[in-house]
Amino acid sequence: MRARRYIGSMIAEYPISQKLVQLFRDAIITVWSGDDPIVMFGGKEFCIGEIADFVSNFYEPMPEDVYAYLCVVAAMVDKSPADKTFAAGGRCLRRLYDDLVRRWAERWE
Repeated sequence: MRARRYIGSMIAEYPISQKLVQLFRDAIITVWSGDDPIVMFGGKEFCIGEIADFVSNFYEPMPEDVYAYLCVVAAMVDKSPADKTFAAGGRCLRRLYDDLVRRWAERWE
């Protein structure tokens, strides 16, 4: 399935790109490492929350390796994805990112 983007009353559909799939993988690795929640893509910085929110617009199934890795990372904090779609994976990554940001804030208090 494809993402739906609403433009006025029209809906445009786009498949998820392989570059975005790789960016999603990189974001999962970054959350797992606990590093600064910024990922470089195309010479620009993106926070993991932005990536998660964007990916959650795609209802295509995640590749098995991406899904498996996300499940391993998410299981550490009991926040597994609801299903194998990028939409569910994006929402899961958003929860993981929010948890990471909260832990970083507590560290600096």
